[in-house]
Amino acid sequence: MTQPAADSRHTVDNITSDALDALYEQLDAAQQTELARQLATCDKAFASATLRAARAEARAYKAEAERDSARTTIQRLNRRAQAAESENTAYRRAVAQWDVSERGTYIPHASLASIGRAAGTDVLGSVRHLRHFQRVEQAEAALDAVRALADDADRRGITSGHPFTVAAVRAALDAHTNPKDQT
Repeated sequence: MTQPAADSRHTVDNITSDALDALYEQLDAAQQTELARQLATCDKAFASATLRAARAEARAYKAEAERDSARTTIQRLNRRAQAAESENTAYRRAVAQWDVSERGTYIPHASLASIGRAAGTDVLGSVRHLRHFQRVEQAEAALDAVRALADDADRRGITSGHPFTVAAVRAALDAHTNPKDQT
């Protein structure tokens, strides 16, 4: 039997056992080479995937930490906004009590006290004429009561000189402390 040429194909009729053994050895070597190549490729892919997974996990932890930080910041800012809104409401209520006219602006004592509370300071503690302010407010309240009584008398048709009017005026005035009686 003749050896086939290197280019020719082996058939069952012309292959020798040595040639078959050589083919098996070549096949095993090719398989080993291919397996080694595939294993190296898999090792590289696994290493790359592991690295990408570690980076993704680090990014996820960082994003979670940033989210927690943002949540804390948002909560802090919301508390500050609520406090500012509450303070603004207190200022608006206090300023609504002011009487602004061409003669000037009258700011009631209670309004100043409200502004001081909203600002977290005692604005009236250093006011020298605080007692005067209180007396003015009491006098204004007494005058308002007398005006309301006069309006009521007009509605009822009570004329001047009627004893009910004098007694009612005294009672309205007595309902408020006389500023002169305070020391």
